[in-house]
Amino acid sequence: MIGLTPFEVGLAGMGGISARFGEMRDGCPHKGLDIRSSGVATPFTAGIFGKVVFVGGAYGTVAVAPRDGSATWIQYLHCSETSVVAGDDVYPWTVLGKTGDTAPPGTDISGIHLHLQVQVPGAGQTCWATSSGNPRNFVDPQTHATKNFIDGTWSVTRQYSAPGGRFVETDELKIFSSEIIGVAFFHTRRRELTILQTGCRIVAEFMWVPRITAFSGNKVLFSAPAGSTSIIQDTCGLNWKPSADPGSGDLELIDDNRLRYMSYTMNRAESVSEGQVNGGLHHFVASISPQFFTDGSLDSCNAKQFKPFELDTGVDEDWISGVAAGECF
Repeated sequence: MIGLTPFEVGLAGMGGISARFGEMRDGCPHKGLDIRSSGVATPFTAGIFGKVVFVGGAYGTVAVAPRDGSATWIQYLHCSETSVVAGDDVYPWTVLGKTGDTAPPGTDISGIHLHLQVQVPGAGQTCWATSSGNPRNFVDPQTHATKNFIDGTWSVTRQYSAPGGRFVETDELKIFSSEIIGVAFFHTRRRELTILQTGCRIVAEFMWVPRITAFSGNKVLFSAPAGSTSIIQDTCGLNWKPSADPGSGDLELIDDNRLRYMSYTMNRAESVSEGQVNGGLHHFVASISPQFFTDGSLDSCNAKQFKPFELDTGVDEDWISGVAAGECF
């Protein structure tokens, strides 16, 4: 299984990973990944579907709760800028902020980077506990997979009448993605025309391969070059030659089982409940901007002590923001 990597958060090709999960840091296993960004503050993306639960803290943290309803938190540390606030819904392509070296004074973080960690329920290493002694547990972001709520097969069937005939149209959208190819989707349409006077039928199939052009809020914008067509059945002898014209549009997720594609509301082929989306992964978007593909380096750090503050909720900041006094990032 593929989890969160530089690819998913929009930092592929910028120097890679400088420190991995579990590497020893001052006698304590590293809680996440350090991802380089070529030594400059660079926008990074969420890589998952979720909701922002915390922004701020001494380490410049954005914490996101995955949409799958699990108790997991994904934490992005050292942001030099943030682009979201608590309560925002985020998508794999949502820019959360920019990489940086934000940390308490004297922490000696000398390189601009993103520290990415996944906090899960339970107690982990003793040294991972908060400064007030609350236990915490973390898992390797690279092996922790979250669900992709767009991957899958979506369809809608429409029936309408025209002078002298009746149409039945079924549109099917297949969306899948991987770390190698990014996202791909295929749109097929089956159109059945019945001539009322004779009862003869014509069945045609159309296929388009849309290409993503941009992301806007919760929408994916795309353009579709001219597609292919084929006549499956023609008992009317009309020698119809349909065309699959080019076009453009957008799609957005309405809920776990409905997707709006252009003007159509499509249903997931197999309905699922939240948190049970076919065991899919979250790899919906790769890096968007060419600026993400450069090289860089990152120096190591040597953390010093700092005193976290308490939130009004009674949860100490180092628990929700994923850091504790004296940790090195």
